[in-house]
Amino acid sequence: MVTGYWHMNAQHLAAGRRKRLAKLLRGDELREGVITVLKAGWSPQQIAGRMRHKGARRRACHQTIYRYVYLPERRAADALVMPSTPGE
Repeated sequence: MVTGYWHMNAQHLAAGRRKRLAKLLRGDELREGVITVLKAGWSPQQIAGRMRHKGARRRACHQTIYRYVYLPERRAADALVMPSTPGE
């Protein structure tokens, strides 16, 4: 039995994580739902909280939504602007 740290295995796993597409780029239905409520003025925290409250099968956390909103490739394709918070 061999135990311990294997650098080649760790490198392979890390490369696989980097290559994986973002959750909102993979799921069309989830992405469209998020975009719809973002345009309605909801914050990513509100969207994630509502998904969790409703018990949605496919959901995204607020960090995932922010990451999608600020992707350079996505911003060039779709001019979605985050609603500003009061006081800014």
